[in-house]
Amino acid sequence: ACADNTPEQGRGPLSDVYRWWVDQAGDPLPADEWPEGSSPAGVEGQQLVGTTCLPNQVPGVSPVPTIEMIVRAFHETRWAQAVVAIQPEGDTTLVNLPTFYRVAWSRAGFEPGEVDTVDPSRMYGYRVQIRPRLIGYRYDFGDGETFGPTDSPGGTYPDGDVVHRYARPGSYTARVEVTLGAHFRINDGPWIEIPDRVTVPQPGTTITVKEARAVLVHR
Repeated sequence: ACADNTPEQGRGPLSDVYRWWVDQAGDPLPADEWPEGSSPAGVEGQQLVGTTCLPNQVPGVSPVPTIEMIVRAFHETRWAQAVVAIQPEGDTTLVNLPTFYRVAWSRAGFEPGEVDTVDPSRMYGYRVQIRPRLIGYRYDFGDGETFGPTDSPGGTYPDGDVVHRYARPGSYTARVEVTLGAHFRINDGPWIEIPDRVTVPQPGTTITVKEARAVLVHR
């Protein structure tokens, strides 16, 4: 709800502001002793004052992680690597042969759908989690041809839908470019979309393309 606001208006996270009435000893007052016009709402024994996109400016409130802090943590996520593999196996194919591409994620790091928990010391002690989501792949076959954007991780023969034919023999560096968004949540609250995205560089795979010639043999 705060994502499109300017920094002056605040970018959140959108926060509810409550207050409660207490006596001189600091003990909560029963609702029937509240000042005229005040009535509990939203949370038992408290009064909902309103909402704000500037939670760190509410008097007497401990600071909360800002969207800028969460976006920064999102960009610093230790991403898994998406390496392209091909079929035929062995990273070797033939000229004009349909070559099937697929994405293989590394075990290390975080891939789409996995959850990263940010160090609470960076988030005022709050438990902030970031869950990457795939926006799209863009395949670069290394010969000047590309495919995408697409949400397909490719596959193998005969069902794979990322297929390329090389026109000439040679050695080509193929890779996939991955664009990611993410959701975050604070202290196990609801997941909220992060208003940003990142394109992560990925390692290349060297593809050797050979040329086969048909030869008639007399037996």
